[in-house]
Amino acid sequence: MVTRSGLFCPGDRPDRLTKAAAVADVVIADLEDAVVPQAKAAARTAVAAWLRERPDLAPRTWVRINNDQHLEADLDAVTKPGIAGVVLPKAELAGIAEVTARTDAAVFALVETANGLQELPELARHPAVTRLGLGEYDLAAELGTAAPSRTENTGPLAWARAQVVVASAAAGLAPPPAAVSAELDDPAGFRADTLAQQRAGFFGRLCVHPAQVALTHEVLVPTTEEVTHAREVLRALENAENTEKTGVAVVAGRMVDAAVVRRARRVLALAEAAADQLIKEDQQ
Repeated sequence: MVTRSGLFCPGDRPDRLTKAAAVADVVIADLEDAVVPQAKAAARTAVAAWLRERPDLAPRTWVRINNDQHLEADLDAVTKPGIAGVVLPKAELAGIAEVTARTDAAVFALVETANGLQELPELARHPAVTRLGLGEYDLAAELGTAAPSRTENTGPLAWARAQVVVASAAAGLAPPPAAVSAELDDPAGFRADTLAQQRAGFFGRLCVHPAQVALTHEVLVPTTEEVTHAREVLRALENAENTEKTGVAVVAGRMVDAAVVRRARRVLALAEAAADQLIKEDQQ
């Protein structure tokens, strides 16, 4: 499955979790920022009950736990068989150790601290970590920089973004998703920013509103030319493998290497995801 979008939903609103699953590739049941302190226990219970009721959605569900005194209770309640894993906010090696001591669930490490940035290579290579991401608003607050902006991709946050992309690639992880944007009233700006981050090495986006999911999916729809080229690449590779060319293929004057093949396969997977999305919308 190509993961284009992850939609955060309050854990104490299980009705929204089901709705999120209808639009986003991945649901992130949030026990942290989206839930006030006095509702933490209720949210934990609600998410656990929802996972029992909807085991079919568990493989597409991550749960963002609290990285504080609630951590153990959160893990005990929600790390049910079949879920995609847990999102650890303010991820650092010490926190990963706490999680892995209590569960073997996969960990999406959300880096939001200066110490987490310094530990990025080790975090990326930790056996439990399957994905990295940035929590840019918390990180900016800790670093004392301006909040994330669509118009300014300079300074510490630009460096942090690049480091997350590099650490993910070096560890063999999937490209990180672009961080959330709290700005909900500028769809054109959100679309442009999402596209720019794809070009910078991110893939897909974490979202806080269904409208952002739709915009993210739009950005990731391949053009007809891209799909045609991808098919030509894979067809040329197949022909080369079936001849005495020992796997060497050329398309449009360019040798087809492993990187070109990976991109072609991703383009076709995105095209298939877009087609599936249209079918789903027609059925609703």
